[in-house]
Amino acid sequence: MTSLGDCGAFNYIDEERPPYTIDSVLEFYFECGFDAGISIDHVIFGYQPDDSEKEPDPAWVNRREISLELAEKFIDAVKRRNKLTPVGGRRLEPVGAAQGWSPDSYADSVARLQKMGYKRIALGGMVPLKTPEIIACLQRISEERKDGVNFHLLGITRIDSMERFVKYHVSSFDSTSAF
Repeated sequence: MTSLGDCGAFNYIDEERPPYTIDSVLEFYFECGFDAGISIDHVIFGYQPDDSEKEPDPAWVNRREISLELAEKFIDAVKRRNKLTPVGGRRLEPVGAAQGWSPDSYADSVARLQKMGYKRIALGGMVPLKTPEIIACLQRISEERKDGVNFHLLGITRIDSMERFVKYHVSSFDSTSAF
């Protein structure tokens, strides 16, 4: 069984920035013995289809940029820490957190995370979305997905839709622990 650590962005949704440091989150993931850990993100609770003529909320744009900035620092820190791990020691698989408010914004987040080197990407902020909205995001994301990249849906356990999600390379659902 593979375990996945998560910061629990719901816990600091009202904060301007996530209250944790990369080092403190990595320490938590390693001390708990997780196999994989999600980068620190800042959840966006809003959805705006791509055909909307409205500009996205500036707070959403800022939260997505914060999430991507922290993801870049996180993957670099994981790589450094994994290099220091003795042969046969426990290494952490980095999982990038993608946030968005529309299919295009999620797809852009995924494209940027892949450029950073992520092979697993957790899609956050989708809990309030209806299944057709999640599918629309997954369809758009699939256009950006590189071979070998798989997705995790944070907080989503819709059993009746899992087969549909799997078609878009979703390989895991809901996280196992929060910081």
